[in-house]
Amino acid sequence: MRLAGDLSDEERALSKELEVMEILLDDKFRQKSMAIDRIAKGYVCIAHDWYALHCEEEGNRVLDKSELVCPGYFKDFVQKHISEDGFYSRIVTSLDTYLNMLLMENLKGVKLKDGE
Repeated sequence: MRLAGDLSDEERALSKELEVMEILLDDKFRQKSMAIDRIAKGYVCIAHDWYALHCEEEGNRVLDKSELVCPGYFKDFVQKHISEDGFYSRIVTSLDTYLNMLLMENLKGVKLKDGE
């Protein structure tokens, strides 16, 4: 995980933009001025960028928000959005690859109990 002090000036500027985008989506959710599945899609895109900056905690937090604002998003809506938007499909594929890589990293050195 990277801390704010580990970010370059360019990355710090991007992190500020991500924070502003998240606030805008939060406002749209509170005002009910956008469909919740579209808000969840926006959170997924923001999470992707946090992970690209290797800020896993922020990525996790925002990714969790997508499911909170739109329960079932990853069971129902994400497939619809992927099929409608090729760019979003690449974002989700990249995110899936990155999360699987993190999982494998975390599993290294974890010893399972006998029989598992």
